[in-house]
Amino acid sequence: MKIIAVIVTYSSRAEYLSQVVGECLSQGVDKVIIIDNGSPIDNQKKIRELQLLDPLERIIIHVNDKNEGSAPGFGLGIRLATEESDDDSWLLILDDDNKLGVGAISYLRTLAHDNGFYNAYCCLRCDRKHYTDFLATRDQKILLGAPNAFVYFSFIEFIKNRLNRVKCLPIPNDNNEPIHCPCGPYGGLFISTQAIKKTDSPNESLYLYFDDTEFTLNLKNHGITLWLAPQAKVFDIDKSWGNEKLSNHFSHQYLEADEFRMKYFFRNRVYLEKKYFVNKKYVYGLNIFIYLFYLGIRAVLSGSISKYKIICKSVIEGWNFGTKDGTH
Repeated sequence: MKIIAVIVTYSSRAEYLSQVVGECLSQGVDKVIIIDNGSPIDNQKKIRELQLLDPLERIIIHVNDKNEGSAPGFGLGIRLATEESDDDSWLLILDDDNKLGVGAISYLRTLAHDNGFYNAYCCLRCDRKHYTDFLATRDQKILLGAPNAFVYFSFIEFIKNRLNRVKCLPIPNDNNEPIHCPCGPYGGLFISTQAIKKTDSPNESLYLYFDDTEFTLNLKNHGITLWLAPQAKVFDIDKSWGNEKLSNHFSHQYLEADEFRMKYFFRNRVYLEKKYFVNKKYVYGLNIFIYLFYLGIRAVLSGSISKYKIICKSVIEGWNFGTKDGTH
């Protein structure tokens, strides 16, 4: 069984990438395919040095002229890895700041050997609270959101939580065995090339955000079972934008992020919700109205009206995305 790591990087992130690649190789990954999404020339040189320092020539680099986005980058990496693989090979997909925990590869090899090609695994992202919460409760709403929720906000769930003071108690998982998982990120996804050949390719038109959610959500439609593997841990070296400290008391993380991120975050989330999770449009519309009203108040108080307008526009684009009259 060979394991090929697929890593997409961009900007000046060679320092993170070198740690991720080094840990992969030290744990026995057979080959690493790096998709350089249009990083600066000096960063490209540093990545090239990683390749030259490996005497076993296990690192393959593909350089895009510009940043093609997450979905096209991972789509290309998956295709190249599949071409380089044997029938019994497995792919480990990682972001450029996803450092493997001790023993992750050994554990993933055992799972693959014992359970066959049509089970895929998500490593536990220890720095992502929603995955640790899901592991503790098995509540799929933590990962997917409630039906008809807008960006995980549901007015009905909000009222239920206020009226019901009984919290969802943790479910014992003493053996840390894998549990069924509805979806997961690219970062930490372990999947066989045989399974990849049965699946749909990543939706490259999404460009950035939630393309991995859609990709993994659809695995079950091709007879592939997705599991969260808590003993295979991944740690984020870089700090996520959602965890940064707010500039003032009235602001919100969505009003603090750059316009580029917010455009694709809201557009793609609405696209995903409409396609997979909305069964009552009037309830969904109510959730949108309430949440955007709340966010609008915070935008006024924090002086972020221009950012708020971009979010509202992106919500509309997301609703129309992929339709005849939409943006694509």
